[in-house]
Amino acid sequence: MAYSNDNLVRVSSTANETAPKIYAYKSTTDAIATIKASGYFNNAMINVVLGLGKLAIGDVMFLQGSDAAELVRITAVTTNVTVEHYVTVTLNMENILTTGNLTGGNLIATSDVSGATGTFSGAVGAGALTLTDVLTFSDGATIDNTGADTLTITETNIDLVGTLAVDVVNASGLLTITSESLDFAGTPTNDVIDFSGITWTPNVGGSGGNCLIRAGTYGAPLTNDSAYQSGMIRLYGRTTDLNTSYDRGVFVCLKTQGSKGIFPVSGLAEVETTASGDGPTSVHACQYIAHLLETGSKVASTATVHGGWFKITAIDGATMPVGVVAAPIWIDNQLYGSNIGSGGTLATEYGIYATTGGSRPHAVIGFNTTSSGYNNFLSFDSTVASQTMLGSADIDAGTADRYLKIDINGTAYGIQLYAI
Repeated sequence: MAYSNDNLVRVSSTANETAPKIYAYKSTTDAIATIKASGYFNNAMINVVLGLGKLAIGDVMFLQGSDAAELVRITAVTTNVTVEHYVTVTLNMENILTTGNLTGGNLIATSDVSGATGTFSGAVGAGALTLTDVLTFSDGATIDNTGADTLTITETNIDLVGTLAVDVVNASGLLTITSESLDFAGTPTNDVIDFSGITWTPNVGGSGGNCLIRAGTYGAPLTNDSAYQSGMIRLYGRTTDLNTSYDRGVFVCLKTQGSKGIFPVSGLAEVETTASGDGPTSVHACQYIAHLLETGSKVASTATVHGGWFKITAIDGATMPVGVVAAPIWIDNQLYGSNIGSGGTLATEYGIYATTGGSRPHAVIGFNTTSSGYNNFLSFDSTVASQTMLGSADIDAGTADRYLKIDINGTAYGIQLYAI
């Protein structure tokens, strides 16, 4: 549609023709963008080429289009009548808003404003609202931006819902969320939480140094007084793909180019002074279980099943000088005190404790090699050679009492044992 003289009305009344005039124009068929376009009001003029007509630069027009309304100011009347956005409204949400619809240019696009305190719905344009540093909601939740570098959100539940095409939380700045739960939903197509954009430098030594994710400190750990089983972090996943690759539940790769040691994963299980009772029923610094869960569970004939796989490796050309002790597993017993002991009425301590249930294992220890094997079955250095474990007395040369069964490449052997 085009401009219609019948839809333009002057709403101001003054004898001073030099003062700005106020007009109202309404179209039920033309959108606000069409009405604001240069030249739309040319037919309101007697001679637009010469700038002769009722409209003048500085006049104000309230425009009502088929989709929105806007207040504009006339900026040119020669060649083409041209208008521009005139008023930006700042709303006091508590005192100004009333029931009804408010739509228009840069303020709110296709949005409803209703109620005594104001309820917004629909699409809100960028830069639509400028809020104070603390935004408080009716349920007590707050968004606090008073800090120069920190945005603090306080709420019982924070739900991030939708199809996420970019990182949900990217820690390139500082974000503090005080909440009972932070829930993610949808179908992410990228990392859900990504710290890749930060420069991370611990500020102090020990457990108090800054870290990427923290729950408590060594001196002030999180406390759980519930009888229910819990966990600091719980992750449950399932793979159904028929590929020959594998999934990692948790993967940590820690590299070093300096002299500082590295521990990609470490744990410390400490028993403090027991408040009452006999103390905990189990203390394990780590637990690993490989489990065939159901009667239909099976693994490939070429598979290996391990509760834990520990390996050391070095590329040809790397260096380990004399004095380095290298082993896939380091067993270190460090129990002290007269109340610990070994055997009798006190605890029985082992270097390695092997138990079995269910089927009978083929052996306690199995050996296999893809290189040249081992030089010795056991090795004792000078710190152990004189200890109780290695006796120096002669054993009675009589008949052997028992023997240890050894399987060497399918042939059964026995190591004789004598009672001492």
